[in-house]
Amino acid sequence: MAHMLAKVNKPTEEVSAALRAAAAEDGWLLDEDGSRLDHLVFQKGGTAVSWGTTLIADLDGEAGAETRVNITTNEEWAFTDWGRGSRAAHKLLKAVHAERL
Repeated sequence: MAHMLAKVNKPTEEVSAALRAAAAEDGWLLDEDGSRLDHLVFQKGGTAVSWGTTLIADLDGEAGAETRVNITTNEEWAFTDWGRGSRAAHKLLKAVHAERL
């Protein structure tokens, strides 16, 4: 499991759209039913050491202001993620030009 907090100097709507695009480019599928503008749930299928990964991005910001992004990841049925969660979260934050807090 990984947890990262960052900020982006853009409004929530723009950050949400940018995260969706970056995640799709990296092979993450958006859980449409579990997501909304300020709460994005992405999933990736299983591997030899995991039954799948979930990445959740919670966005907090006001219209026209900076947005705080809180990302958590979770491996399904795995003892450890071997750093995959941190790498995935960092890659998405980098794609939207976020500054880690």
